[in-house]
Amino acid sequence: MLVRQRAVFGLACLGGSAMLPLLTEALKDPEAGVRVCAVWGLRMDGATDALLGALKDRDGDVRTYAAASFADRADPRGAHVLGIYPCEDVE
Repeated sequence: MLVRQRAVFGLACLGGSAMLPLLTEALKDPEAGVRVCAVWGLRMDGATDALLGALKDRDGDVRTYAAASFADRADPRGAHVLGIYPCEDVE
């Protein structure tokens, strides 16, 4: 595990609004593992705006973790990443 990844994971574990700017900044890290840890922390604090940006990440794991955070809250905004699409009413 990278040092930056461990550091971001530690920030995520601390949680709270004071960590949100640091976790949001970590979404710009070149390493996907660091960005996944950042998404995990943001997910715990419900940082919707940052998580919306993570849905467009170049790494599939980052996008999946971000989408799952929306799914946990029954928020459809991440459904397209998970391959879930709203069903049409069948009559």
